[in-house]
Amino acid sequence: MNRYRILLGFLVVLSLAGAQMTVVGAQSGITQLAMVLDGSGSISPGDWQIMRNGLADAVETCLPDTGIVELTVIQFSSTVVTHVPPTVITSANKASVAATIRSMGRLGALTMMDLGFDEAVAQVTGSPNFATAIRQVINLSTDGIPNSTTNAEAARDRAISAGFDEIDAEAVGLGPELEWLRDEIVFPQPGEIYGGTYPPLPDDPDPGWVFYVADFQEYADTVCKKIEEVVPPEPEECCTGKSCPDDPELSKNCDPTAPPFYVVINRQFEDLNRPGTGCQPIILKHPKCVDCCNENDPACRDAEKDLETRVCPLLASKVDWSQSQGTEIVYEMCCGSATDCDGKWYFRMRLLHPDGTCPIDRQNPGCYECLPPGTGIDLPAPLIVSGLAAIGIGLLTAGLLVRRRFQPGA
Repeated sequence: MNRYRILLGFLVVLSLAGAQMTVVGAQSGITQLAMVLDGSGSISPGDWQIMRNGLADAVETCLPDTGIVELTVIQFSSTVVTHVPPTVITSANKASVAATIRSMGRLGALTMMDLGFDEAVAQVTGSPNFATAIRQVINLSTDGIPNSTTNAEAARDRAISAGFDEIDAEAVGLGPELEWLRDEIVFPQPGEIYGGTYPPLPDDPDPGWVFYVADFQEYADTVCKKIEEVVPPEPEECCTGKSCPDDPELSKNCDPTAPPFYVVINRQFEDLNRPGTGCQPIILKHPKCVDCCNENDPACRDAEKDLETRVCPLLASKVDWSQSQGTEIVYEMCCGSATDCDGKWYFRMRLLHPDGTCPIDRQNPGCYECLPPGTGIDLPAPLIVSGLAAIGIGLLTAGLLVRRRFQPGA
């Protein structure tokens, strides 16, 4: 999923030029996926069997088993049952998890959807992986309307407040109210409806979708595709080759000294001991900052505050200000995802002052796509024109500013 699956990926290996290789374990890049299933009496025993078998097949065939997804399976009705507690899926346990899903009994009573949401929150936030997981997702499957839409909406809001990044839904048959699911349940908003008379589910939908299926057989036939939309790509795709400014080969062409300084704000680990050069940027651990140019993204605001309060004073202490013109450039770098870079890098330009402050450069305030000059990427070296007002022009001349995405006040 474009912005988030960008979210989504989980083993990060950054090869460091002139430094020890840092490997982040799979546990630190997990997506927590809670499948919340309607087990009410409107679902026949035969349909329940089709649904649970389809989900079990999808776990076995579509869910990555490399330790990057934590799966929770919950059934709600008048009560709630957690059939699969938070479990990191591996090749060793995938078959047993699928067998557990195939053996799930149906509760067969009311449709108290709020119980399912609240149980998902309790299970996922209670997992030891919650603190370090980069994404929390609820996938709701239902064939009807909850007994209390008010309670369901309140529970959905509690899930969002608890930190869930995405809520999607499968609506089976004629019972569910598609518009209500779209407008009041899925997240982020605005939601979208796919399937039936609506557009087909695209290959890369934005999060917050309702997928209509005619019956439980269609659910079973398509659940694999839907799981693939909310889980990350395999980690082999993460930050390789020209996507990664730490690539040891390409770093031959990068700035080996500082200033200017380089800081990557949204990786899976932290390292403030690196020199902050184009070869070895300082690293901050804010993996939930995935919409790098969105100043309303709380995770990115936290990352920038961390940069301003901890990193910039540190960088100021490294500058020989007697040899400076009074300010130094700090390139704030952010990958469009903490794990699945695929070349989607962005950067801002800050001006470092002797007192350790580092405001955004007012003459170049944008959020720019691609990488700044001097990183370990084999791009044409830009002409750095003297004078801060001309820096943006120099970068554009070099072909590095592909697109100016955001400018405050624009």
